[in-house]
Amino acid sequence: KSRIQLQIISPRYEEINQMILRKFDRGSTLYRTEGGFTRTASYAVQTIIGKRELFRLREEVLLIDDKAFIVISQVSEVNGRGFTLEKIAEN
Repeated sequence: KSRIQLQIISPRYEEINQMILRKFDRGSTLYRTEGGFTRTASYAVQTIIGKRELFRLREEVLLIDDKAFIVISQVSEVNGRGFTLEKIAEN
């Protein structure tokens, strides 16, 4: 089942990450990044969503940071916790 991968680079990455976790009940991964031109250190947020969620998630990100750099890719297969394995129960 294909999915959509988003990579979001923004100085407001923590707010974006929390929004993904809370509003979309999706997991995320944070990557340390450095701007190639500006050399500014930050984080990128990566998440995998269904096609139906794409428009809404993109709009939510832009409400937090209208200058966020968003890369959207189609993924042909996703395996692991939350997809082919059950999510970890919350403590």
